[in-house]
Amino acid sequence: MKIQGKITAGGIALIVLTAISIVWVALYQKGILEERIDREIEILAEQEGEKVAQNIYLMSQAMAESVTKQVQANLNVAQEVLDNAGGIVLNDETVSWTAVNQFSKQKVSVELPKMYTGGVWLGKNTRAEVETPLVDKVYELVGGTATVFQRMNDEGDMLRVATNVLKNNGSRAIGTFIPHIHNGKPNAVIDAVLRGQTYIGRAFVVNDWYITAYKPLWNADKSRVVGVLYFGEKQENVESLRKGILDIVVGRSGQVYVVGASQDQKGRILLTKDKAVEGENLLSAQDENGSPYIKNIVEKAVNLTSSSGEIETFVEKYVLKNERTGESSTKLGVVSYYKPWDWAIVAEYDARDIEDLVAGVNGNLNAMAKWIIIIAVIAGGCTVVGAALGGRAISRPLGQAVSMLQALDAGNLDQRLDIRGKDEIAELARTMNKFADNLSDEILAAFQRLSEGDFTFEATGMIKEPLANTNRALNELMAQVRQASSQIASGSNQVADGSQTLSQGAAESASSMEQIAASMQDLESKTRSNAGNAGQANVLADNARKVAETGKLQMQDMVSAMQDINASSMDISKIIKVIDEIAFQTNLLALNAAVEAARAGQHGKGFAVVAEEVRNLAARSAVAAKETAQLIEGSVSKTKHGTEIAGNAAVALDEIVTEITRVTDLISDMAMSSQEQAEGIIQVNQGLAQIDTVTQQNTASSEENAAVAEQLSSQAGLLQELVAKFKLQDKTSGDRLLLK
Repeated sequence: MKIQGKITAGGIALIVLTAISIVWVALYQKGILEERIDREIEILAEQEGEKVAQNIYLMSQAMAESVTKQVQANLNVAQEVLDNAGGIVLNDETVSWTAVNQFSKQKVSVELPKMYTGGVWLGKNTRAEVETPLVDKVYELVGGTATVFQRMNDEGDMLRVATNVLKNNGSRAIGTFIPHIHNGKPNAVIDAVLRGQTYIGRAFVVNDWYITAYKPLWNADKSRVVGVLYFGEKQENVESLRKGILDIVVGRSGQVYVVGASQDQKGRILLTKDKAVEGENLLSAQDENGSPYIKNIVEKAVNLTSSSGEIETFVEKYVLKNERTGESSTKLGVVSYYKPWDWAIVAEYDARDIEDLVAGVNGNLNAMAKWIIIIAVIAGGCTVVGAALGGRAISRPLGQAVSMLQALDAGNLDQRLDIRGKDEIAELARTMNKFADNLSDEILAAFQRLSEGDFTFEATGMIKEPLANTNRALNELMAQVRQASSQIASGSNQVADGSQTLSQGAAESASSMEQIAASMQDLESKTRSNAGNAGQANVLADNARKVAETGKLQMQDMVSAMQDINASSMDISKIIKVIDEIAFQTNLLALNAAVEAARAGQHGKGFAVVAEEVRNLAARSAVAAKETAQLIEGSVSKTKHGTEIAGNAAVALDEIVTEITRVTDLISDMAMSSQEQAEGIIQVNQGLAQIDTVTQQNTASSEENAAVAEQLSSQAGLLQELVAKFKLQDKTSGDRLLLK
């Protein structure tokens, strides 16, 4: 490929690679940005939902505090109304009630005194449109719900006798009662009231949960709680909180709804924009994938723990179908749990809102990538045109220069370049023309003389100095070669003579090595014999050591036995002493018996004879024991002396064993040294054998070196003849002399 094509192709390749790199980087970054933006948008959406859920939690917390204070204040209003009416009075006249447990719905009949306030019986009014004293007055003043309870029994069950709380059928909820004990546990409300305390908090009233306040009503002497005054607000009916929650929009089309999380309201929709489902229990409701999403929400919500400054949330994903449009969409609910009201707060947003945002961002990224590709293509086209024009401007003069060089290569020194200008290419043309002139005038003639071996030629042009340096170097080189050839010839003769002498010496060395090898073999045989004898002596010494050690052990056993005999003799001596003492006591007893027999007179004669015999036997036993003791003491003394002798013998044997062990160690070292000496002699023999082999090889090499030296001398003479053909300058005078 010509340089124009290379320049054009290089420019095209460069711009194509650059464009491809830019496009690839743009597309790669676009993919990364799309993934990152998608994730960031999802994170932002989750964070927005989390903030909404947390804010509603905080709103509920703040509202709970506010409502609790308001309920307490309204309870005080109800108490004020009751006090102004003269308080509660129980009449002697009774009335029958069929009381219904508000939890279990069980019924019980009871007779209770009529309860009056302001001289008016509270009555058994179930109709909402008929006024009931006190409770309706409270509703008129502050709104909310109010109830008067009457104690049913000693256990403390409280019956609603007057209320503005309505049942599902619209009637007043009188006749229902709160049991003191429910499911085996005391009811917190009744338990507090019976202790004379006011209960303020969340409580289940008839069929729903309220923020309540219960205050005990006492009899005239304040000795017994006879009833309860109640005021409460339905927790999801706090208007400001309800409006605040329902007005919140999550994302572009999301909403907030509240679900009961446990007990009787588990799965019940407490607050939502959709009035059709508010109050419905959707615990078993399933999404389009068959997942019970409400159940999942409330079961996970009750496990959340929130503390001051940290509100836990989680995200639940489910797919719901729009009943109006019939379209299904993915919903993402961020859930928080307000435990005091048992609220699972769900900030729900539509995944399509995120998808629309992502699609818009991706569209902008795609447009950016398209413009990058268009700009890269335009830049590539401009670069291709510029590369083609630039390559043409460079390739034409270079083509002429190539043509001239080809002519020079063919031996044609007449061709010249006709390129005008001030750039590098014109300068190159002028230099090449000058170079061709020098080739024609000087270089060819100089090389012709050099080819003839004439190193005295002098040039006058651009090669004057290089040629002079070359001639000078070649003169010095050839002079050194001539001198070296003379020295080589002389040295080769000396090498030949030395090689002959070396050959004779090597032959004599080989003969001497054979004699030395024979002597070393004889020495090896004798050393092996000494090593064997030393080994036998080592075995005998070791056996003697073992026998001495055995004698030492036996002597130690004998000393131990003597010590045992000595100990036994001492024991026998002690026993003999005991026998002597027994004989002495027996003698005394015999004397006492003889005395008693003499006192007995005629009747004691036989006993006296026996006593005499016993005394004689005791005396004989004492004598025998004394003699035995003397013998044993002598035996003990001799045994002790024998033990000392045996101990000394054991010490002597121990020293013998020690000395024999030292002798054994010395003999073992001698045997080992003899063995090592024998092995060393073997190695020396092997080394001598190798030296003999090397000596034989040196002899052969010396003979070969002598022959080579003869050939080297002949070649040195031929080298002198060749060097004499060159013409060199004589450096010993100023005149130029031709040397042949």
